[in-house]
Amino acid sequence: MRAFTLSDFDFVLPPDLVAQHPATERTSSRLLDGTGD
Repeated sequence: MRAFTLSDFDFVLPPDLVAQHPATERTSSRLLDGTGD
C-alpha cells in the first residue's frame, strides 16, 4: 500500500455544491458515513 500525501486529496469543490442552509425537513438530509466496510 502506498503512502498518501496531503496533495493527493486536493480537488475542486464548487461553492454551489456546498449547502448554504439546512434542509427544510431534517428527514430529507443526508450524511456520508465513512466508517464500516
